[in-house]
Amino acid sequence: MTAACAVEPPTEWKLLDTPLASAEAMEFSVVAPQAGPHHVIMQFAWPIGDQHVEAMVSAAVATTGEVAAPRFDVSWQMLNDGIVVCERQSPQQSTGVVDTATSGLGDGPLTSRGLVLGDCALREAGRYTLRVVPGPQFAPIAKAGPRIVVAYQPFVLSAQ
Repeated sequence: MTAACAVEPPTEWKLLDTPLASAEAMEFSVVAPQAGPHHVIMQFAWPIGDQHVEAMVSAAVATTGEVAAPRFDVSWQMLNDGIVVCERQSPQQSTGVVDTATSGLGDGPLTSRGLVLGDCALREAGRYTLRVVPGPQFAPIAKAGPRIVVAYQPFVLSAQ
């Protein structure tokens, strides 16, 4: 399945317009407006309706960077003209957290919670393809309909 990339605020983030709602591999077109460090983020609308998934995401937030952090059965690859330029294989742990609240200053109730699934240093601006491959253990998480965000991030968000 191929889906277009829609720009959502903040404008340097690329929010892929189809949630990961199944165990099928998906490909998305991503236009990087500039070279540099990018994060691949699995973003959940908050609160999450499924208590099991919300507990797992909350545990990932609380234990980011620790050996005991939950693992997610999802892999991704960033491709440029069909060549893999960076990737992360399943199972993987979150390397950072990105929370969004109702206020632009970070105040107010959470509206989304994102788990950084890895970094990708893009050497040039341009069009890329992000391939996301959920594994069989991803099915319970897929029910929550997480989205994938590719974000230019000159600041360090990772716990690495």
